[in-house]
Amino acid sequence: MKRVPYKRGEQTFEPENVAYLIGESNYSHVHQVDGEVILSCRNLKWFEDQWPAFVRLHKSALINVNSIAYYATGESNRVVMTDNAELIIARRRVPEVFSLLAAKGITKKEDELAYDDSSSYM
Repeated sequence: MKRVPYKRGEQTFEPENVAYLIGESNYSHVHQVDGEVILSCRNLKWFEDQWPAFVRLHKSALINVNSIAYYATGESNRVVMTDNAELIIARRRVPEVFSLLAAKGITKKEDELAYDDSSSYM
């Protein structure tokens, strides 16, 4: 069990119970699998060093691969978590993240066109 300082003192929880983390300056919002969100005074780099099994999507998102429902491509490359949260993958991290997700057997969904080709814009 890891003890992590957060806004109201110190919280103890297992990394397996964390779905993803969202960074905001020097703080992190820890989104747990049960839906609880904890504000921690640690930055994402600290969590990334402590939990090497987590994957960095971009500068403000760190995810637990076990909490991914699927990943999608199209206008924006993103992962959809089990709680339906959509997190964008940074362009430079796409190849690394997609190969890791494919190796883990996580399904890929293609985006459908968001517009009708038959309509004219002239």
